[in-house]
Amino acid sequence: MLRERILRALADPLLVRIAWRMERLREADSVRHARSRATVSPTAVLHPSATIYNHLNDPKAITVGPHTNILGELLVFWNGGRIRIGEWCTLGRGSHIWSQNSVSIGDHVAISYLVDIHDTNGHPVDWAERRGNLGNRGRRVDRLQGHDPKGRPYRAWRDRRRGVRRHPRCPCLDDRRG
Repeated sequence: MLRERILRALADPLLVRIAWRMERLREADSVRHARSRATVSPTAVLHPSATIYNHLNDPKAITVGPHTNILGELLVFWNGGRIRIGEWCTLGRGSHIWSQNSVSIGDHVAISYLVDIHDTNGHPVDWAERRGNLGNRGRRVDRLQGHDPKGRPYRAWRDRRRGVRRHPRCPCLDDRRG
């Protein structure tokens, strides 16, 4: 019994250190793969919480400038889109930038945590049309009947701060009927 306690007391810290090290290696691996999906400046920092989804499989579709910190998510859709983030920017944890057309973030822009920036609605604006498309869940957005998901370019000018939890292109958020 005493021998078992001594082994457990010695093994627990060792196992904790091994688990911590394996987690750091997994995070480093995910950051390395993220750099292969985008054009990232060598001085930019992709934190372990950062995710990059490039459905175009074109690293030039997502560009991150020098001295920029990415803690959130960057996503380019399969049917088009570009994301350009300037120098000395910050994308906060839990924030999302999704592009189907073009999203351009200028230099020295700080985007807070939990901010969503989309350049497309991704769904119909009319409440009746949205309700009619509920049966299409799981299908690709570009195949929804009667809906063109293409958006408009979005641009955040330089030296700005963003901290709004609202879809900037979605007027349906004010529509109380749907």
